[in-house]
Amino acid sequence: MKNIKLNWFIILTSFLLLLPHLLIAFDSDALERLKNNKVCEKCDLTKADLKEMNLQGAKLSGAILDQANLMGADLKDADLRGSSFHQAFFENAIWVDGQICNKGSFGKCLTESLEQARSTKVCTNCSLPYSKLSGIYFRGASLKNSNLLGSDLKRANLVNANLSDSDLTDADLEGANLTGANILNVNFSGTNLSETIWITGTRCKKGSIGMCVTKELDELLENKKCSECTLVLLKMPNLDLKGATIRSSNLRDGVFTQSDFTESVLVRSNFSGSDLSNSKFNNANLESVQLVDSLLSGSDFTDTSLVKISATGADFKGSTFTRTDFRNAEFFKANLSKSTFTDSSFVDANLSNVNLNEAVFENIDFANATLVGSIWINGLTCLNGSIGHCITKNIQKTLTKKECANCSLPYANFKASDLKSAKLDGADLYRSDLSFSNIQGGSLVNANLKESNLKGANLIDVEYKNANLSGVIWVDGKVCKAGSKGVCITEPLEKLFAEKRCQKCSLPFVNLQDKQLSWYNLRDSYLMGADFRKANLVGVFFERSDLTATNFSGANLNSAAFEGAILKDARFDGATWINGRVCKPGSIGRCIQ
Repeated sequence: MKNIKLNWFIILTSFLLLLPHLLIAFDSDALERLKNNKVCEKCDLTKADLKEMNLQGAKLSGAILDQANLMGADLKDADLRGSSFHQAFFENAIWVDGQICNKGSFGKCLTESLEQARSTKVCTNCSLPYSKLSGIYFRGASLKNSNLLGSDLKRANLVNANLSDSDLTDADLEGANLTGANILNVNFSGTNLSETIWITGTRCKKGSIGMCVTKELDELLENKKCSECTLVLLKMPNLDLKGATIRSSNLRDGVFTQSDFTESVLVRSNFSGSDLSNSKFNNANLESVQLVDSLLSGSDFTDTSLVKISATGADFKGSTFTRTDFRNAEFFKANLSKSTFTDSSFVDANLSNVNLNEAVFENIDFANATLVGSIWINGLTCLNGSIGHCITKNIQKTLTKKECANCSLPYANFKASDLKSAKLDGADLYRSDLSFSNIQGGSLVNANLKESNLKGANLIDVEYKNANLSGVIWVDGKVCKAGSKGVCITEPLEKLFAEKRCQKCSLPFVNLQDKQLSWYNLRDSYLMGADFRKANLVGVFFERSDLTATNFSGANLNSAAFEGAILKDARFDGATWINGRVCKPGSIGRCIQ
């Protein structure tokens, strides 16, 4: 009996000696770090006395604050992600969003917003960060645009709730029910969706973090097939869906950057709000796909069908489109700047208010496409009436005043336009369509006409000294070679200079001003509008050539041969005629001596 009493005495004494340590369960060193640096991540502060402590902006992620005294403490902007505060006291504390924790804040901070949400199930634009709402019945609740950062919603009933535009970053929805909930534009970054019942009624697989992994997703990844699937908010960059068939499915607000959709069929599916930047869509069929507000910059759409797509507000900046079909596509307010378009069709497409600045177009069909309000490739706005082509203020000025020196006019549509005597010195007419236009008497000195179309144009008396004519489709349909400056260099012209003869050559409006061409053979050639001013044409053979509107002013034509040549409207003012005499002013169609 004595021994038993002695044992109990030892046990009791030991307990009394250990009692202070049992009561003070927290890590004292961690508490000091918190006081000094406001940093105590994943540390144990159980039962710590933090009353009225300034913890503003403190880093407490993963900390154990169970039974801690935080009454009157300032927790504004503190990081409480993953922290535990079971039975902690928060009365009169300043919460992370600046709200005051009301009386009864035990184990959770009861703010006005939280009490409103719990009592009315209506709390639009509410601030509810790190709220304890596990098991809450929020069926049909309206929590639109609310802040639920890091909140505990385990096993919550959110059936048909409106959570659109809300922030659920790092929230815990394990086992929650989201059937029929509106989750449009919800931020689920880091959210625990393990075994959550998803909006479709399908249960998310265990371990679903940041997105709901379902059987439908497994099937898509395994078989690359999905019809009428709902797979919203997926975060799957670098996805290989080459050859996949995804029909009439909802993949809104996902992250699919640098993914491969080559040869895939995505018809009638919805990728609105998704990030598909730097992805491949070669030979893919995206007919009637929804891409509203999606990110697709730097993507490749070679041989892709984008017929009837809806891409309002989408960003395609810097993408490549080769042989792409855009017929009846909707691009209102989309960004297509710095993209390259080759051999593609925008027939009947809506490109109004689209950003096309610095885009490159080659062989594009804009028939009946609406471009009103768009930013053109040169940064100018397309004016009203821009149907099938962009009408900028510079184009309007050129057509009405016939003067726009040094103006930016790339890809301008002047087809069959009356530009007689237009002054366009130094203008940028890159890839413009001037086919069948009348530019007679105009000036294009130092202008950039690179790769423009002048087929069938009237260039009589046009000055284009030092103009860039590389790649220009010339009047006769021939293409000017690279390096053509002030003169369109074609194979016939190169042959003329190499062999000093070019019979039956087509050289309309050729600029041979001041050239030494004595005894050259140009019989039976087409030389309409050619410029031979002050050229040495001694002994040149022009028999049976078409010299309509050719300018011989000041040229030396001594001993030249003109038998059978067409000289209609040819000018000979001041020229030395075949007999050595000088032609008088007004010598049109013949030399007046």
